[in-house]
This record gives sequence, structure tokens and C-alpha cells, in this order.
Amino acid sequence: MSIRVENLLKSFSNHRAIDKLTFEVPQGAFFCVVGASGCGKSTLLRLIAGLETPDAGHIRLSDHEVYGADLNVPPEDRRVGVVFQSYALWPHLTVSQNVAFPYEAKGVSASQAAEYAAGHLEKVALTAFADRRPDALSGGQRQRVALARCLASDARTILMDEPLANLDLHLRGAMEGELRAFHDRSRVTTLYITHDQREAMALADLMAVMDQGRFLQLGTPQDIYDRPATEKVARFIGRGTVLDADIRGNEASFHGQVFPVSGPASGKVFIRPERISLSEDGVPAQISAAQYRGGFWEAEALIDGVDAPILLNLTHPAQAGDTVGLRFAGGWGLPD
Repeated sequence: MSIRVENLLKSFSNHRAIDKLTFEVPQGAFFCVVGASGCGKSTLLRLIAGLETPDAGHIRLSDHEVYGADLNVPPEDRRVGVVFQSYALWPHLTVSQNVAFPYEAKGVSASQAAEYAAGHLEKVALTAFADRRPDALSGGQRQRVALARCLASDARTILMDEPLANLDLHLRGAMEGELRAFHDRSRVTTLYITHDQREAMALADLMAVMDQGRFLQLGTPQDIYDRPATEKVARFIGRGTVLDADIRGNEASFHGQVFPVSGPASGKVFIRPERISLSEDGVPAQISAAQYRGGFWEAEALIDGVDAPILLNLTHPAQAGDTVGLRFAGGWGLPD
């Protein structure tokens, strides 16, 4: 089931949470929307699920319009499953009973519902936990129960709202792989909301950077990382430095050093840390900060006459006050 949104508008008081948003997610894609708190991403999910009512626009799931002029299909008829941070499991029911509940609510017999639930639990690798209650599970296991229940509700679109936010860092890393595997096995279309750009880039086939109710850029994670559409996207996704440079054709000149540049350059060049190396004949700079990140050091260096620090990665120890030379291997020209 694909997702298509056209000119979607939603306001709260005088604030536009969703500002005439238009986009399409192909069937079977894992689509991540990433943005800072308050950018409108959770509101977007609730509008698609039918938990909020838009002020205007159209929402189509596959070939079926679920919101438009004089039309607002109720949530239970949209064939979407929603996974929240809190998991929303019934504590008095076993894992199997939680997953079987959507079938029983439709009038399926208890024995048949249990059989269907067993199939979904197998997909999320929880067959051995079928008779446990949620309070006997880890956070990651509860999340997988919530996913299995979405499948049991006959959902062909899964909407996830910050589903890993309540997990510790180690478990979040493990769950990223499990969520992606779940998506690939179930072949559903997934809309995933997160503020964590690294999480989005690890999971997504397609992702969007959202700000003030609009998408600043929509593309593959690699496209957005390598070719940010705006300075705001460049600064939000990953680490990097924006430099004012003299750009002529496919070359940029900065403090006497010439290096290749691509993109719709306008006088500003964005350079990722991995495109900067140390060289004795490089641009003179002084390390102002360095932090060990396991295998490398994230460092900042100051160049005379340049306000912003240069962000770079080092393979050897460094400390504030070290004098270095910086060489730039290439950058991305930012549009106006």
C-alpha cells in the first residue's frame, strides 16, 4: 500500500503544524521522517492514521482516498497499524492473547485467532514468549509484540512514532536491525517518525527532513547526506562545516587552497569531516576541541579570520592548542 499526501494542511490556533504538504511513498518502502521536536512529524502520522482531522488536502492509501472533500474514513477502516513509544499492550493478556485480540474483535474464534497470532509471532521471533505477559518482557520484546499486533489487524501500512525512544542506546542499535528485518519480511509500507537522524539513515529506503510543517528535502539517505538541498539540511544531517569560498566552475578557492566542488554552488561550500585531512602544506589551523569516539577523534579547528570551527575526524590523539594544516578533498556547493 503506497501513501500519497496532497496539499495537506493542519493548524492549531494560529500555528500551521502541517503546511500544504505534498509527497508520495512507494508501496513497500521504509520511509523515515526526521526533524526536531515540534516540526510537525507526529502530527503528520496522526493525520494519516485518522487520529487527527486535517483542515484541508487529500490522503490516499494505495488506490483508496481516506481523506478529502466530504470524506474522512475512520481509523479502523484505513488498514493502518500504529506503534507508539509506549507499546500500548494489555498487561493482563499474554503475548499471544495481545496479538490475537484484533481477530477476536472481528468475530474470529479463539482457536483460529490463536493460530493466526502464532504465525505473526513467528515473524517477529517471539514464538517462545507466547504465554508470557508484557511485564515479563524486555522493552525490545514488547516492541515486537506491538508490531505483531499491527500485522494481526490486517495493516498494510505501519506507522511508527519514535518507537525506540524509550530504549537504552545498546538496545536501540539492536532493534534497528530487527525493525528493518520485520519490514522486509512483512512487505508492508512503513512510515517511521524520529528525531534521531542516525536512526533514520540506518533504516530508511527514503527519508525526509522536516521543518515547520514542510519537507526541506526528500530523497535517499545517501542523497540527503551527500547532496543537501539547503544549508539547514546540511547542518542538521550529520556533521560538517559551511565555508564562504570563491567558486568558479567546479572548483572552490579557500585561503589559497583550491579543491573540487559539485552542486548548485552560490558561494558557500559544505564539507564533511571525512573530506578533510591533515597536511603540512594545508591551511594553518589550531585544534580547539577533540573528543574520542572509539577508533577516531571528533575534532574542531579554528582558522584565523573564519568564525565557525572546522569539523574534522582524526585517527590519532589530539588536544586543544595543537597546530595543524588542513587539506580539503572536495565539497558540496550549497544553493542560495
